[in-house]
Amino acid sequence: MANKCCSNKNHTFLKNARKILTETQINAIANSNKKIKWTSNDISRAVVLRALNRKSYDYWREKIKLPLPSPSTLKRWCSQLQCYPGVLENVLKLMSKNSVNMSPLEKTCILSFDEIRIDNNISNHNGLDQALGPHSKVQVVLAQGILSPWKQPIFYDFDKTMDTELLSEIICKLEKSGMLVSAIVSDLGGCSTLWKELEISCEKTFFIHPCDANRKVWVFADMPHYIKLLRNHFLDSGLLLNDGTVLNSNLLIDLLKIGCGEVRLCYQLKPQLLFVTGNARQKVGPAKAVFSRTVSKAILKLLKLRKQPIFLS
Repeated sequence: MANKCCSNKNHTFLKNARKILTETQINAIANSNKKIKWTSNDISRAVVLRALNRKSYDYWREKIKLPLPSPSTLKRWCSQLQCYPGVLENVLKLMSKNSVNMSPLEKTCILSFDEIRIDNNISNHNGLDQALGPHSKVQVVLAQGILSPWKQPIFYDFDKTMDTELLSEIICKLEKSGMLVSAIVSDLGGCSTLWKELEISCEKTFFIHPCDANRKVWVFADMPHYIKLLRNHFLDSGLLLNDGTVLNSNLLIDLLKIGCGEVRLCYQLKPQLLFVTGNARQKVGPAKAVFSRTVSKAILKLLKLRKQPIFLS
């Protein structure tokens, strides 16, 4: 009877332990003197833990004696990963293994991509044994879960413009790894040619999935671009609300006039934010400042004051 009770306890312990530890870690605890042979799953989990907090990782490994790969093992494993320009095939292989235990909702993802400006210098790549550069920009593609909190870079290349052929290649390779691509998001300014190739418009905001003709891939512009366009329209033409209220730059000019004294209704509002032209309109910061919470509250306050006589200096 006692043996049966112990057996049930051991079974329960192992069942609960598998929710936290890997099989390799459980075996290492049971056989403390045996040499540990870490799997790729063990090491990938350990890399994530050490990236979150190095001191905590060392504490759990050295003080608590939780079986974890040594830092040298992690470095040796990471040095074998090839991250050459183009589609990151090794990353897709790891994603393929992880996708086995994911539900269709967890696999559903969106691709975001943009061109990033880099230093125009020449550098040596030890893996390729060649010099890279000079390059002015790099195209980076990031896959991110829509209903699950994961994200992963899957492509990069220098001086590369995104087009329909490259986009279809990336989507199909990501689908082969087990993920489900449902949408893309990009900077409308840098990808205007791509949108024309995909025939994206106000009436058609999707294109046919390159791997499945029965599915659609929805297209979005990134939020910073939306904010800049909204700011430009607000300053140039104004916004008409459903109740007939007109919001335009005159409101902000009135706020500046009220704020000329010692007491300011909106201290964050600066004159240069209202007269943005040329390349300055490409900056996100000034657009965010115009639509900040402080400015919004000041506009509401001004609209209430307009119901009463106000005297502008």
